Amino acid sequence: MTRLSKRQLQTLDSQLADRDRAVLASLHNCRYLTTAQLRRLHYTDSVTTRAGLRAANRGLAKLHEHDLTVHLKRRIGGVRAGSGSLIWLLTENGNRLLHLAATNNTLRKRFFEPSPAFLEHTLAVSEIYLQVIEISKKHGLKLNRCELEPAYARKPHFSQEPQACG
Repeated sequence: MTRLSKRQLQTLDSQLADRDRAVLASLHNCRYLTTAQLRRLHYTDSVTTRAGLRAANRGLAKLHEHDLTVHLKRRIGGVRAGSGSLIWLLTENGNRLLHLAATNNTLRKRFFEPSPAFLEHTLAVSEIYLQVIEISKKHGLKLNRCELEPAYARKPHFSQEPQACG
């Protein structure tokens, strides 16, 4: 991964769609999300689940090509689980891009391979939050705010419509 300059990040930011920024915000707030979870959060406008998964894969591939996201080698459900099982996270460039507009640009995250227990826990918390979003949409409710653990240590939160883990 190549570290992008601030100017490169600003240029790239101007080329991103709102959905791309929302995906990055979700990854920032939730830490780790599978392709299938990101599809359920941000690619709900597709006619079928399969079409939504293809759209999510294209969007995530674009963000990956720009060095804003990366997926872990480990998959949920093993190698045969397909592309929906990839686990995505922000790269340092992705994190820096989100912080361009923030008043405090000093936040710098180090990236490491999480332990299986930590990853399982984090994905479970994200799944519960995703289910809350889906239930609230189904019943016409609006979720105004949700802080995932430990939100107090990971300010600022970046929020895009639809509400994305934060």
